[in-house]
Amino acid sequence: VGRNLIGSVTAASRFEDTRKDLFEKITTSLENVLVSYDADKERNEVFQSLRNTIYLSSLCHFFSITSGVATALEFVDLIPGVVGTISFAGVGMGILSPRNRHMIQNFEARWEQRSDKLSSALDELCSKEIKRIHKRVLDGCAPYSRYVTTEKENVETFTEECHNLLATSQTLRKRIAKLR
Repeated sequence: VGRNLIGSVTAASRFEDTRKDLFEKITTSLENVLVSYDADKERNEVFQSLRNTIYLSSLCHFFSITSGVATALEFVDLIPGVVGTISFAGVGMGILSPRNRHMIQNFEARWEQRSDKLSSALDELCSKEIKRIHKRVLDGCAPYSRYVTTEKENVETFTEECHNLLATSQTLRKRIAKLR
């Protein structure tokens, strides 16, 4: 059977080797994407932003309380004092939401960018690996393909020879039948 096998047969894919190689490549891609990630730096940036927001909000509330006390002690007229108190309190409360939203958007944008980089790196890696595995499978099947092709040619040649022998034998039978 194997006499017409051309080349050597190897495993189309060694699963463990492929798995380890793919794991190493994915790990490297992940490390390359996350090399810009510094947890301490990002945590400090978030805390600094929160701290600044709280300081600014507290300062506005302090001015609001100061304005309220000044109005109550009649250092400031009633209407300007109440307007100042309400304005400072409103600004103090109003600062929190936009600043927090801005901080969240920056954080999400940073991670979205990392997600996009990781997705494109993994897509590229998977595409290359699928092509490589496909080639390995084809290379692994090539000896069998050559064997099948060779056997097909042998069968076709044998079939043709049989037809020729059949035709020749029929011709001989006809000659023998004429001689009788």
